[in-house]
Amino acid sequence: MFAAWEPVSVDRRTFAALALVATLALAACGPAADPLPPYPTAILRTPIKVEGPPCAIVEWVPLHDIRLMCFELLLDDVPRPEAAPAIGGIVAAPDGTLYVLYTAAGEIRALRDADGDLFPEAPETVADGLALPSAIALHDGALYVAGPGGVTRLDDVDGDGAFETQTALVDALPYDTGFWPGAIAVGPDERLYVTVGGDCLRCEAEDVRPGRLLSFALDGTDEREVATGFYRPGGLAWHPDTGDLWLVDGGGPSAPAELNRIVPGADYGFPGCAADAPEAPECARTEPPAVLLPAQSSPAALAFYTADGFALWQGDLLVALGGSATLPEPSGYSVVAVDFADGMPTGAVDTVVPSSDEPVQFRSLAAVALGGRGFFPQHPAGVAVTPQGEIVVATQEGRVFRARPRTSSY
Repeated sequence: MFAAWEPVSVDRRTFAALALVATLALAACGPAADPLPPYPTAILRTPIKVEGPPCAIVEWVPLHDIRLMCFELLLDDVPRPEAAPAIGGIVAAPDGTLYVLYTAAGEIRALRDADGDLFPEAPETVADGLALPSAIALHDGALYVAGPGGVTRLDDVDGDGAFETQTALVDALPYDTGFWPGAIAVGPDERLYVTVGGDCLRCEAEDVRPGRLLSFALDGTDEREVATGFYRPGGLAWHPDTGDLWLVDGGGPSAPAELNRIVPGADYGFPGCAADAPEAPECARTEPPAVLLPAQSSPAALAFYTADGFALWQGDLLVALGGSATLPEPSGYSVVAVDFADGMPTGAVDTVVPSSDEPVQFRSLAAVALGGRGFFPQHPAGVAVTPQGEIVVATQEGRVFRARPRTSSY
């Protein structure tokens, strides 16, 4: 569940944030005493209406706030139930092209809006032959992918839209890990950053090797260990104003997930220090998380929202929560916005999708999932912001959704 944080002042936003925490705590312990709106909103919502084509309405998409957005299905490519998970991540190019990473197929497919109607045509395979890629990044026209076998750069040499040249940058990550790379990104310092997880699942052994944040030169040389003490680190994002690097971590099978501000050389506590017990002796020399997220919510990807389309989330950090694996009530399975002010989280966490306005009511977040009104049982695996300010969400099972500001013709 969400843990308490230190509010800077007892204003309306902070009070609403604390109400959110209390509601989530009650939901985690059992049904609420009275029906509640699906998500107590910590950030004031003002209806949006802009010019544009009508919403492409699909009744079974996750519950969303129709005062704010059109929430549309851009791609429905779900394989048969017994197939391996399809999508590993998604990135948006400056021209609006969406590059979707298909892990099991070893491919990258592009979604392009060639006719300018704001909806992409059928996906086009632009790279193949990759060995189980699990993370993707775009930088200076090149695609970078990370997987169990290392890091590869892909280039479109002839400008035809296909990435026909593949260059191995890192043949193998420096040690075996219990999880595939959770994220790859290129920082403002023109270096590659890759997250790799711990070497255990339940982590009962005494010689557990924690997950790390690694850094390389763009050509794959000059390996550095930036930070350690993670369980299953996921997405990376640099704050657009401060340049601080932020990273999400799964936290462990029963511990809260975390949002961490990266301090080079710091230890973030796993496996000895539990994030929800910072006073323990094992935590004395570790860096505490900035925000706690629900246990087993499985944060997978990050993107700062810097566009104008959704003013209420401008400057906030979007987090795709992949969802729980073993809990009796689903946790995660959503996209949330962590509120930032002056370069730091304020403590307010707003749910972007699934969400709604009254009178639609559910007793808990889990009820939304179990009622078939959320992403569940699909797992959000990627989130990206397009140049037009749209929020794109990919699920690992093979769907891509888009939130754009509500149009006047809704």
